[in-house]
Amino acid sequence: MFRALLSVGLAALLVAVLVSCIRLVEQAPAPALTSTPTSEAPAPSETPVATSTLAPSPTPSSTPTPTVTPTPTATATPTLTATPTITPTPTIATQTYRQGDGQYSLEYPATWFVGTQSGATVFSDDARVVKEGIPSGETVALVVFSQPGEAPESLDSALGFWLQMLQLGPWGELDVSPSQDDQLGGEPARGAFIAGSVGETGTATQGYVIFGHRNGVSVVMGAVAPRAQWEKHWPMLRRMIDSFRFGP
Repeated sequence: MFRALLSVGLAALLVAVLVSCIRLVEQAPAPALTSTPTSEAPAPSETPVATSTLAPSPTPSSTPTPTVTPTPTATATPTLTATPTITPTPTIATQTYRQGDGQYSLEYPATWFVGTQSGATVFSDDARVVKEGIPSGETVALVVFSQPGEAPESLDSALGFWLQMLQLGPWGELDVSPSQDDQLGGEPARGAFIAGSVGETGTATQGYVIFGHRNGVSVVMGAVAPRAQWEKHWPMLRRMIDSFRFGP
């Protein structure tokens, strides 16, 4: 208890001294203020804060979405095929020839000439050929020879006979193609292409010889034209052969 009272007394005394000091300070005249340069302590140098330079995070490059270009469907370009020009067959006026004995008939161009020589009928676009009886090789002609008789052993052998006869005549040596099947007046026949030189002038000539037989009548026909004009005249000569009919 004694210690407690001592502590309280000291505390009170300490408070009274402080109050007295404060009163003396307030009553004392204020001393002249001499501005003492205040040496300001140098501002502490700022320690640079290590700034961590952040490397920019690589912006992920946006991978462009590939544009899907639709693959064009290959359209097949049609191959243009040239349409062949069909040359119309010229219309040619024809006449019908009937053999005097009624053995055959055929059609021929109305502008051609017709004559008989040595039992043969000659059709040609040249009147001289008809008069001479034998194609000169310089013109176009169709020669028809008919005679009654028995059927030959074979069409080939009969055709071969007539080809030999031509070689004995004005044709001389002949180039003869292999014989081929044909028709004459609707009956089986045999034919062959020939080529050679005709007459004293040796004109290059081409032709076709065909042999047929029906009902006791044998017929041999020879179509001829200058070799240089054969392709031009052969279609007409062929139509004449095809128009042949046995009988009146």
